[in-house]
Amino acid sequence: MSKKKLNAIEVTSIDKLENFLQTYFKQILIAIGAIIILFIAVYIVYTVFLSSKNNQVNIVSQAEMTLNTDSDIENFQNLANSISFLKDYIIVKSSEAWVMNGKKDIALKDIVNVSGKYKEIGDSLAFDLGATINPEIFIKTGDMKPIWYYRLVISSEGENRQKNIEAFKKAYPDSRLLQLIENWGL
Repeated sequence: MSKKKLNAIEVTSIDKLENFLQTYFKQILIAIGAIIILFIAVYIVYTVFLSSKNNQVNIVSQAEMTLNTDSDIENFQNLANSISFLKDYIIVKSSEAWVMNGKKDIALKDIVNVSGKYKEIGDSLAFDLGATINPEIFIKTGDMKPIWYYRLVISSEGENRQKNIEAFKKAYPDSRLLQLIENWGL
């Protein structure tokens, strides 16, 4: 008897499922179709967005390869206004090009506007061009700590210089920059 009841329960479950599918078949197909169409639409929008960004990167890289004359550098620098997600990169590269062309004053004027992930590189170039940048800021948080220690030692004088050299020795005892400082007898 228990086998008959078990079979009856299974049959009724299947009947309920079959009845549900017959009743809501169109709605289920519409929902699945809508999900597929939504997925395709999102994929197309995402692909178009990436294609647009890739085209902008290609424009910047093509312009970067021709940084020879002052007008080339100005044209490259103007791309920073139209391609905002690469603005800081464009400013850093154009400032480097200005330095290579002997226009350090223009490079220094532009490089101080760099922010975001290129801030440390921009400040590094600005320091090299004579701007007043506090190396201690980047010693604590920067990615180029040995270089900032080196700059801190070079820019300090007297007792501060000796204190900074000792801190540099503790932090980076095998640094080539530390060897240069020791060779110069600072």
